[in-house]
Amino acid sequence: MIEKPKRPKQLNIHDRQPPRTLQELINRYDLDNTNIYDYLDKLVNQIDDIEDNIATNESVKIFKTQDRIVFRPSAGSSQDSFGGCYYYKIGTKVHLHVGCNSLTSNTLNSIFTLPEGYRPDSFLVAVGAVAGLNNICFLQVSSSGDVSIKPTNGAVALADIEFDAVQ
Repeated sequence: MIEKPKRPKQLNIHDRQPPRTLQELINRYDLDNTNIYDYLDKLVNQIDDIEDNIATNESVKIFKTQDRIVFRPSAGSSQDSFGGCYYYKIGTKVHLHVGCNSLTSNTLNSIFTLPEGYRPDSFLVAVGAVAGLNNICFLQVSSSGDVSIKPTNGAVALADIEFDAVQ
């Protein structure tokens, strides 16, 4: 819980030190402007409401590392220094991360099929990076779950995409 700042009763105009806390900042520069307190009170109340909603609302999900599903690409291999290959789902939102090496350059490499419940409702394309970061790759995900990546002028590719899964 965030503590609301107290309204100043007096300003200390002789204090030449820079303010160290929010309260000192308010005391020094507010000069009887009560609007800042109203806004700060409103902000603190909103933050408290958000904290309460997160604590009590089961539909709010927070990503945990154990929610991540790692996969081995069928073309190329997982590049650990690029984060490897994995996907996860929070609610209906799916996040797919592909970090591959030993791919065939300038060719569409089929690397994985997403299971049902993790697939988009339409064909999607994302643009990613190729090793050296001077070229691009195209990550494609079909509504049937087929995941393919095409690196241009390189064999190591990194791409991410996030989408709503078909229920």
